[in-house]
Amino acid sequence: MLLLGGELPDDALGAEHCCCLDTFHRERLLEIELTRWSHTDVLDWLTHWGLSADHPPAQTRLPARTIMDNTHGNPTQIERELLQRCATA
Repeated sequence: MLLLGGELPDDALGAEHCCCLDTFHRERLLEIELTRWSHTDVLDWLTHWGLSADHPPAQTRLPARTIMDNTHGNPTQIERELLQRCATA
């Protein structure tokens, strides 16, 4: 399960899907479909986690648009682009 910005609820996964590193069961893996990001998703991520707190919100729109133009919202490409841009910010 992927979770950003919060705690995993205790009842999020049934016991049949849980395991530890020392008792790992490959058959318990769940496949999840990653969804495309929207411009708003990127803007929210940059605002809350990616850029410094003193970064002007008005100057966040251009990087968000550039990221969307480069990735078309593809989740795999979004991750790379966000991490790369925020490392240089």
